[in-house]
Parts: sequence; structure tokens; C-alpha cells
Amino acid sequence: MKVLWTREDDVKNGRFRPLSVHYLRAGLDGAGRIVAWQHRVACDEITAFQDPVRYKGGGERDFLAMAGSELRTYDIPNRLSEQLPQQTGIRTSSLRGIGFGPNKFATEAFLDEIAVRHGIDPVDLRLQLLKNTPRGQAVVREVVAMSDYRRARPGRGLGFSFIDYSGTMVAAVA
Repeated sequence: MKVLWTREDDVKNGRFRPLSVHYLRAGLDGAGRIVAWQHRVACDEITAFQDPVRYKGGGERDFLAMAGSELRTYDIPNRLSEQLPQQTGIRTSSLRGIGFGPNKFATEAFLDEIAVRHGIDPVDLRLQLLKNTPRGQAVVREVVAMSDYRRARPGRGLGFSFIDYSGTMVAAVA
């Protein structure tokens, strides 16, 4: 026998990926390099519900909600990742890539804003930030070559992103 919830039952009784709001700031030096980074995330706590022992042992930092906000792969000397726990009343739980999805989207979108504001190519900005990560640079360069990213496309634009998820480095052009 297989029992499936209707969509209505799923919405009424299920758990959801937590909502999140992001505040990001960056400091640049005189040469236009990012030297300081702040990423503040306001969202429901997941780890406290799902793994309370790990949550308490980790200083009550929700590692699931904050995953990917630390920017460990990018070479930025001063980084601050902060969590502002919220109680929205929505039943939350782990749903594949809890923090990584929204946190990395916010990070990569903000990097694009910095690149545009300072007249830097988004790919070149990522390569600069990956200067101490040869594998990450190789992934970026290969994706740029495969996608013919540098070719002019009048009337069209391309987006670029990079992520290091659990040691797997991924770059994408869309």
C-alpha cells in the first residue's frame, strides 16, 4: 500500500524550507579588492529542532540555516557571518541544501552588484577571489571556455555563478 498526501494535506501538515532575509555589506580597498564581508541572515532555526544536541554543542549556531554564508572558498581576509534567529511560526525542516541555496544566491547576486558598480567583469571578480584556490579557478576557466562566455551577444546578457558545496566546486553560466 502506498499512501500519498494530497497537495492540500502536504501544505496543511508538512514542513517547509525556512524563509530567509539577507543583509550583505562589503568593504573594498583602494585597488577595488574586497577586503571585508558581512552576511547577516534572518531565518527560522532548523538545527535546534532537528538535531538539538549538535545545535547546543555548536554554540547554538544553526549550521543548516547558515551553510554557505561563511565564504570559505573566496579569499576575503575579514569575514563575518551572522544569524538572527526568527520565530515565524512556520513548521520548518531540512529540504536539500537548506542554507546553501538561499545563502549562495544572495552571495553571488551581491558579488554581481559589486562587479557592476565597480566596472569589473563578474568572472574576473570570482577569479580574483579564488586566487588561493587553483581548483576553483580551473573550474571557472573551464566553464567560461565551454560556454564561450566572453563572446559578445548584442541585446543579450549572461549570468555567472560559482559555488563550493561540500568540497564540490561548481560554476554555471546562464
